Amino acid sequence: MVIESGGDLYARYPLNEDRTVVVPAPKQNENVVVISGGKVSVTEASCKNQVCVKHGPISRSGESIVCLPNRLVVRIENGSEEGGGYDSVTS
Repeated sequence: MVIESGGDLYARYPLNEDRTVVVPAPKQNENVVVISGGKVSVTEASCKNQVCVKHGPISRSGESIVCLPNRLVVRIENGSEEGGGYDSVTS
């Protein structure tokens, strides 16, 4: 799982370790990112619209949560998900 703030890499964390991360944003704002049970969510944000907080938890490669006002991106990268399962198989 990757957290970007202001367009820069802030941190990488595995999904199998529960933790809470407070991510600073421009103008003394912040977001709170929680990893729990193999899923990631934004539980608090200083932005007005709270779209990132209302977004459901993510856990699969390619999923993301974005807070445009605070310039935060939380995304699951390929190989970051616990178990590395497939979404589908084609032939």
